[in-house]
Amino acid sequence: MSISSTTKLFTSASCVQSHIVRFAAEVKGLEYIELDMAQHADLALSVDVVESPALSDRNVTTGELDIIIEYIDEQHPQPPLLPANTASRAIYRKQVRSFHKQLFPLLEAAKEGDAAAQTSMRKYLQQMDSMVQGYAYFASNEISVMDVTIGPWLWAAKQAGLSLKTFRDLSAYADRLFALRSFQASLGHKSENAAA
Repeated sequence: MSISSTTKLFTSASCVQSHIVRFAAEVKGLEYIELDMAQHADLALSVDVVESPALSDRNVTTGELDIIIEYIDEQHPQPPLLPANTASRAIYRKQVRSFHKQLFPLLEAAKEGDAAAQTSMRKYLQQMDSMVQGYAYFASNEISVMDVTIGPWLWAAKQAGLSLKTFRDLSAYADRLFALRSFQASLGHKSENAAA
């Protein structure tokens, strides 16, 4: 089997991390083929992909989300998702890791009625509300890895029925992100059937 595009993104439906990878690729204007893991399991195994999301490009294959994002960022420099300054890059990485470890798990727990998770999520959203105030993007006027990370989570939260109305600035920020052409494109699927 072969796929016409060099860059392949192996994803899964309703997976926030898969959406993050698609959004990053769209922000960069990357040409890629999206392959659903459920439909292309044999092809995934042939390039040593065992879970999604994963990227396969030339001789590089990785299933680590942070490595995928940094690979895309370095291979396609414009617009940069991470700052050039080493200290700033470390701060961005730390914040993104915090999103994944602390915020992301709260949504599922909150949906299941966990009162503590709901309280923690409200506090987290309040902090985020202040961080987007006065900015076009997340604590910045330039799109970055923070937006690429938080946008898909906010979309999933919206689809799950979470209302941001009490967080005025965060709600406006989410609307701006969702309206981006790159975000809209990341909702679709650039999929292709494997050819013999």
